[in-house]
Amino acid sequence: MQENWKRNTNGLVANAKRKREECFQRTEKAIKLLIKENKDINFNIVSQTAKVTLGWLYKQPELVERIRTLIKQQEKAVELPQLQRHSVSSSQLIDNLKQRIREQDSEIKQLKKQLAVWGGLIRQQAETIEHLNNRLGEKA
Repeated sequence: MQENWKRNTNGLVANAKRKREECFQRTEKAIKLLIKENKDINFNIVSQTAKVTLGWLYKQPELVERIRTLIKQQEKAVELPQLQRHSVSSSQLIDNLKQRIREQDSEIKQLKKQLAVWGGLIRQQAETIEHLNNRLGEKA
């Protein structure tokens, strides 16, 4: 009594295609949103935003390629500002160091002037002491 029934799977296949298309649309929408909001893009973030599984996402070659391209673009976009920031930081550092050198040069000049003044005072004191010693030697 075994009869061969032809199974009607058209509904299942149509439903699977519809679900795939919905997931695909959600993923596209999530990617566009992440780009618009200038957020990091990687497989985890896209799958969470689109509410799809990572496994499903990795099985979609078009999406995998698109996400990898976006990740590479973000890496390049990050490298440029870092280089620019580095050059700005370097020039700012150089300017700061030059300013410090000017301040230290000024301080050195002031200290040399003070040293000259103190040296003159010490010479005067030494002469006064020598003169006084001479006078004491004459009286004794």
